[in-house]
Parts: sequence; structure tokens; C-alpha cells
Amino acid sequence: MDFIGKFIKNFFLFSILPATFLISGCAPKLSCNYESEDDKSPLILNPSSSSQANSHPINFAFDGNKKGNSFWESKDNYPHVVKLNYSKETIINSYSISSGPEEPKRMPRNWVFEASCDGKKWVKIDSRRNQDFWEANETMQFITSLKKVKDQKFRGFKYYRFKFTSGIFHIENPHNIIRVYEIKFENT
Repeated sequence: MDFIGKFIKNFFLFSILPATFLISGCAPKLSCNYESEDDKSPLILNPSSSSQANSHPINFAFDGNKKGNSFWESKDNYPHVVKLNYSKETIINSYSISSGPEEPKRMPRNWVFEASCDGKKWVKIDSRRNQDFWEANETMQFITSLKKVKDQKFRGFKYYRFKFTSGIFHIENPHNIIRVYEIKFENT
């Protein structure tokens, strides 16, 4: 295909297609082509992290407990990547992140939330910048671009990941330690 043909094709793809698919990064006929699974089987969340403290592993951010020592923490430098693998396709419509009673200054400031069919090619479904004002025991909810997808044939993704790229810098937290008490999802 010549240059003009490619230009026309790209113009059509990126100017005519519904904005919802451009936001989610998906073509209208996207299918992850997973083998069929029993729809009644539970979704199994398997979190992993690029960094974590031994006493505060990543699974503490997904245990439903926002009290005491149940939080994920890392003293390593940013970025921090958190990967989530589901047992079958799911659409995450929204998610929430919670701070705890102490150290809201250790909450993330900037991040990207991505989805993938194969765990290799990623699509941005949400990003946040300058989330500087966390309060103690605060839960913030965020809507993903997948909530806007109306195509019933789209069954979702099996792989998701957060890339937390920076934290809130304070004199008391000069190394930008990340501490997250809870992450929850609204799935369909």
C-alpha cells in the first residue's frame, strides 16, 4: 500500500471510528480469542509487584482490610509495577485506591492503568496525574475507559497492570516510599 493509501486508511481508522474504542485502544472487533471457560467459575486475582517490603507484600493491597498493618509498601525507587492476572476475561469498569490511618503522604501521585489480552501488548485504560491531596483513610474511585465500551461481543481482558510512576514528595518521605492500603475493582 502506498503512502497515500496508508494515510487514508489511518485517517479513517482514527477519525471515523467511535471515540470509545480510541479511548480504550481497542478496535471494534477486538477479541482476545481465549478458550471458552465455564462462565460460573470465579475470577481468580493473582497480584504481583515489581517491588515490595517483605512484611507488606502486594497481596495486602487486595485483602479487603484497610486497618492495622495490612498494606502494600515498597521503599524501592519508582516506578512500581503491579500486575493482575485473571482466570478469564473481565472488564474492569472502575477501581478505587485507599489510604490508611497513617502516612497518606506515601500514596501514589501519578500512574497508568493498562489492560492486555496476552500480557505483552498493553492498552491504556486510565491514567492519573497530580493526585497530591490524599487524606487519612480516604478512598478515591476512578472510572476506566472500558466502562464506555458498549460492544457486547467484547468480553474484556485477562491481564491488567498499574504503573505507579511517582509518589507525593514530602520532607518526611524523601525517598517516595509507596504505601497503599487497598485497591478494589468493579468488574463486569
